[in-house]
Amino acid sequence: FQLTLDVQLWVDYFKLGASRSWEPLIEPIRGFLLYEKSERRGQGFTVSSNSPIHMNVTGAFLLILDEAVSSFSRSIKETFFGDEQARHDSLIRSTSRQALEGVAGT
Repeated sequence: FQLTLDVQLWVDYFKLGASRSWEPLIEPIRGFLLYEKSERRGQGFTVSSNSPIHMNVTGAFLLILDEAVSSFSRSIKETFFGDEQARHDSLIRSTSRQALEGVAGT
């Protein structure tokens, strides 16, 4: 038994700030995914591509990633540990965000 998929993958994110727009995080990449199950070779996946992976990591992306991680972390801490831990982390987060904004130039 074999299953083959022809796959095209790309990842965009919405950049916030003065110039709001969609930006590529991973440029389009094309590849193949093969699942095989055989008595002789066993079963498994094979992933192949002739395209290089181009990933664009910018200051704007790092700010969005920081905000997403902070928001998730804050929700977990508020749910399980209460408001005091969340207030402490908010102060730390605002300090790190200011440093990242200085790097990103926003």
